[in-house]
Amino acid sequence: MQCKDVQNKFIPFINDELNQKELKEFLGHIHQCKNCYEEYDIYYTMIMGMRYLESDNNKTELKIDIYLSLPNMKICDIINSIL
Repeated sequence: MQCKDVQNKFIPFINDELNQKELKEFLGHIHQCKNCYEEYDIYYTMIMGMRYLESDNNKTELKIDIYLSLPNMKICDIINSIL
């Protein structure tokens, strides 16, 4: 597998969409190629970070943090805006 082929499989690998053959070739290349491993590490970090930021749990936590930092808001207003 060439570097371009491996790089095209970063997202399918992260999404667990590779078949057994593709997975074996992908992992074999990543294990041997420092450049592809480093590139994959960047992709993985970005994608997982974006997924975390888009998750509902994170949005709720962020809303709570923002509202708790506003001392003049009533608690019922805070709860209603989250729901």
